[in-house]
Amino acid sequence: TANLTSEALERNEEVAVRLGAQDCAQVREWLAYAFWEGAEHEMATPGALEAVRAPGWARRPDSRGNVLATAPGHTGLREELLSLVDGARSQLVVTSFGWSKEHPVVQRIIQRARQGLRVTVLARIRPSAMPALLALREAGAKVLGFQWLHAKVVWSDAGVALVTSANLEPHGMDDGFELGVRLTGARATAVASLLADT
Repeated sequence: TANLTSEALERNEEVAVRLGAQDCAQVREWLAYAFWEGAEHEMATPGALEAVRAPGWARRPDSRGNVLATAPGHTGLREELLSLVDGARSQLVVTSFGWSKEHPVVQRIIQRARQGLRVTVLARIRPSAMPALLALREAGAKVLGFQWLHAKVVWSDAGVALVTSANLEPHGMDDGFELGVRLTGARATAVASLLADT
């Protein structure tokens, strides 16, 4: 979940996942697709970015597997998050840096909290996030604020977790380019333990 900055690597609350060979191959496919088909500018000469178009060389990766993405025309990450929220039995933990009250994923979390699901939210307290965080609290979620939290993780007691680069906002869920990895079994349990210690 970390950017390549000293704050992210030394100060912020972040989460990293060590990937196996199959997941690494999927990440590589998505990065190649983003590189060739998603780039809008290229530095062709020092100090200047020039507009470029997608050459049409790379095919969008197969969406099967544990690596999910948000990419132009593809919202697999959003669909996975909605499924994860719907699949929670009695408990859900959600962490994010960015929150949009109107986004369907946030609205689904609010709905599940109103239905009695025990929802815990970990968030960095920022003015732009407050409408969503207040709505979650009013729906019954337990909302905990952090000064530097930047992690984006969702865990449910159905034994599934998702660690992602995407915030719960349109840019992360609906457009732009973001990646996430679905974790199950012992890896999801490890995420639950990490979140419980936060």
